[in-house]
Amino acid sequence: MGLAQSGLRTLWSFVDAPGFAGSWIGDAVNAATQRAVGGDPASFAPFSGTEIEEDVTGYGPLGLLVLLPLFAWFAFAPATRPSRRIAAWAALLYIATHVLLLEPDPFAARTLMIGVALGAPLLARVHGIPWLRHATVVVAVLFLVPALFYNYRKPLRPDSVLGLDRAAQQSAWTPAREPTLRAIDAALANTDRVGVISSNDGWDYPMFGPHFDRYVVRRDFVRDLDRDPGSLSTLEFIEANDLDAVVWAEVPPPADVRVPDLGPPGLSYFVYKPE
Repeated sequence: MGLAQSGLRTLWSFVDAPGFAGSWIGDAVNAATQRAVGGDPASFAPFSGTEIEEDVTGYGPLGLLVLLPLFAWFAFAPATRPSRRIAAWAALLYIATHVLLLEPDPFAARTLMIGVALGAPLLARVHGIPWLRHATVVVAVLFLVPALFYNYRKPLRPDSVLGLDRAAQQSAWTPAREPTLRAIDAALANTDRVGVISSNDGWDYPMFGPHFDRYVVRRDFVRDLDRDPGSLSTLEFIEANDLDAVVWAEVPPPADVRVPDLGPPGLSYFVYKPE
């Protein structure tokens, strides 16, 4: 893949507007995307879904229409203050380095976040320009409303999640998780101090409880060695952190405890509470 196409795929993360999937404008932009960057439509088409989460969502239309032009303006405008120029160049150089060194992928919005954060203070200048401030608010609201209403992870339409409890809301997009979340809640008290041993893919959000009352200590599961041979045993982990329970999230428990599997096949969660 050439540098031009690679860079375009990465920078396409700034063309992002969840909530417009299936609309005529969404179909037109997705078609243009495929002509420009190629690749898997689901990976690089900015209007292909309505999810709002850190893995696949970029910066909305403000990323393309406000952030990047703002960085360029402060970097090159003759009368820019030195502090603003430094921030602008730091943001642009990070983004340029990202394009040069890293292969494009659907999650580029996350790794571009450092560059965006470096230049984000420049957004304060938008407030001092009335027409730009008003335009920014209009564009943000215009794209935010459909994203909120049609977000398939937490939809308000056609079937709202507002009437569901926490376990049902957290499993709205993966219903197979709901029995596991309820089993975990049944096994743990709301005020338990919980240790979570998890892979990178393990879901630890539910361990905080329905009202976020639980104290949670997380330890990463070492994939390539199955378990860090120098790590504490389960009982030592409990004693060192004054824990009431340990949960293994999508990883197998060690041999020093015997616990039931609370998850369906392929989605294993184990809870251990010392007697």
